[in-house]
Amino acid sequence: MRWRPTHERRTPRTDRWCFNRDTNLWHHLGHPEGPDLESAPWGRGNGWMLYGIRGLLEDLPASHPARPALCRMLAEELEGLLNFQDEQGLWRNVIDAPPAYSRQDSCITWIINDRVWAGLVERVAAG
Repeated sequence: MRWRPTHERRTPRTDRWCFNRDTNLWHHLGHPEGPDLESAPWGRGNGWMLYGIRGLLEDLPASHPARPALCRMLAEELEGLLNFQDEQGLWRNVIDAPPAYSRQDSCITWIINDRVWAGLVERVAAG
């Protein structure tokens, strides 16, 4: 695909700039030195990052050198999301803010529950 090389470069940079290693969530804003902790880890933004990584992993051959880093990003984000899943199995629109409302239509819920993707998540979780 024509867009793949661009995303292979930009996804690790977005991870480096926006991913909070303490919570394992992507923040709305980032800088070269890391995420802007004053910004929020939005549910929608985290969902679309998962979706983008998913697309890259589905498109890349198994031997591609970018796969290990993408699998690490995916596994870390899924681990972080589990820490913030509410008692109904949903996520908040601002993931780490308990007063924020839970979203049944969250991108995260839709992406993780996609049956086509279930096998990929299981393989990444297994290592």
